[in-house]
Amino acid sequence: MTVSPLAYALASEDCPTQEQDLSNLKALLLKNPEVLANHEAGEARPRFFATMGYTATFPGLGAPPGEFKCLFNTASTMPMPGTSDVLCSDEIIGLQPIAAEFAERYNRALAKAMELNCP
Repeated sequence: MTVSPLAYALASEDCPTQEQDLSNLKALLLKNPEVLANHEAGEARPRFFATMGYTATFPGLGAPPGEFKCLFNTASTMPMPGTSDVLCSDEIIGLQPIAAEFAERYNRALAKAMELNCP
């Protein structure tokens, strides 16, 4: 019998409290990702959302490595709140796909608003 890491995280007594992460994620998901991205594009060093798990991913930026380098020469990243490889409630687990979709819309809108011509 194998136990998935997710099942272990749910069963673990060491699971950290995630109320603040959940609250931050839920508040963010109420906003319009395109509006946020357009506002962020005006910052000196705009930040793309990274969804966190075993590794950081950048939904909506599934570009060749050259494009990533171009994007990150002028931008930065920020972790999407409430995303992690340790998920301790059914509610936060259920919000992961919604968070990834939000990050994808935001990241695409930000790249477009920055008007970058990356390879």
